[in-house]
Amino acid sequence: MSKKVSSCFRIAISLAVLSVLLFFGVRIVKMRAFSYPYNPQSGYQYTFNNESVRILELRLTGNRLDLSQLTDSYQTAFVEMAIQYNLKGFASEPEIKMTDGTDTLFQNFECRTQGIRYLNVSQLVQNGAKEIRFRFTGCKPKNATVKLIAYKNSIPEHEKTLILSPHPDDAEIAAYGLYASNPKNTFIATITAGEAGSMRYNELYSDSTAHYLKKGQLRVWNSITVPMIGGIAPKNCINLGYFDASLAKMYRDTLAHGFSKYLKTDNINLFRSSNCHHLPDSLKPESTWRSLVNDLKYLLLKEKPTIIVTTYPAHDWHKDHKFTTVALLQAMKELSYNQCQLWLYTNHLPLTKMYPYGKIGSQISLPPSFENHQVYLEALASYPLTAQLQAEKTLALDAMNDLRPDTQYRNTKASWLQFKQNFFDKLYLKESDYFRRSIRSNELFFVIDGKSVLQPEIQTKIIGEL
Repeated sequence: MSKKVSSCFRIAISLAVLSVLLFFGVRIVKMRAFSYPYNPQSGYQYTFNNESVRILELRLTGNRLDLSQLTDSYQTAFVEMAIQYNLKGFASEPEIKMTDGTDTLFQNFECRTQGIRYLNVSQLVQNGAKEIRFRFTGCKPKNATVKLIAYKNSIPEHEKTLILSPHPDDAEIAAYGLYASNPKNTFIATITAGEAGSMRYNELYSDSTAHYLKKGQLRVWNSITVPMIGGIAPKNCINLGYFDASLAKMYRDTLAHGFSKYLKTDNINLFRSSNCHHLPDSLKPESTWRSLVNDLKYLLLKEKPTIIVTTYPAHDWHKDHKFTTVALLQAMKELSYNQCQLWLYTNHLPLTKMYPYGKIGSQISLPPSFENHQVYLEALASYPLTAQLQAEKTLALDAMNDLRPDTQYRNTKASWLQFKQNFFDKLYLKESDYFRRSIRSNELFFVIDGKSVLQPEIQTKIIGEL
């Protein structure tokens, strides 16, 4: 009798374990495969119809693409390909390996990917590749016909560049490789102090005012000093000191002063005084929209940039990101400043916080774009990052206090909770941190000519809904 009981008990335990494993297995599959805010089986929709693009219709032969028709030099190139997932790509991100025999690139897409996608082959084309070989894992091409979309970009190393960073760390997330490759000709202007957000150091500061003052000071110092890792001199950086999350209010009421939500002050010199580079006192800086536009007008006239790197308002949900570029466009209009290109980036894609997909070191390609949320562009610029630049970018992001774990890491319980969060994020393919999303083998920008930018109908497409 006891043997029967013991056997039944073992069977019951085994069934319970299997049930638990099945439950979590189903949960993992569901979280991975069905967590997108759009249908990943819809093809991306992009329009490339301007004079600067070269489009070739080519054929895949045995997963090889012959590029012999591409006789000129191009800096940015994408392969438009219809792909479909297989069983392995149902609950894991499909991966495509691309190589010219010397260099190898990797690119990932959503679980259950189907339809038109864009493979970023820019580095291979820059290297003069005559053939690209593909290896598909978790997906396969739907047909052999593909298109190559190629652009000749302005070379940033030959240009004067102004980078606008809504908060400390946005310049590093979007364009560290770009500015570290051209430090002598680059100026970085950070718009806000970045003092808002969560109370990250509450175990050190019980008083919230003291906490947010210190947080703002730390982030201002970050914005001025971290670019030195990339060779930018402190005199070529400035933090304008406007308050985090105040730009929208300043824009909507141009007479109103933007107040710091946490410091209860409108004195932007509280943070602005930390700069090594100082704007003229004649600008009379204050926390108003007019002051911000005047600051940007001054920087345009002083730096005379031919490339302006800034956020893409229509494709970035963060209000400070949107209104940074809105202020720039107003400054350009008031000066009739159009001898430049805008290189637009997004750090907060509205459709999903998981873009770009894939692992650290893989390619950033075009984001999801559909009929009701299309990305307007005149050209694309994919800037390559060597392994050394990727390593430097990692250190630059790690030097940004707001991107690091907060000081609770000293507490065992907090460290355990952080580990658990990281573990499940990775298990469910939910890692949205900037290290995964921005430490890549390239940085991607949407290029629009300065003359186009000043046209009202183009501005409407760039700005989107405010």
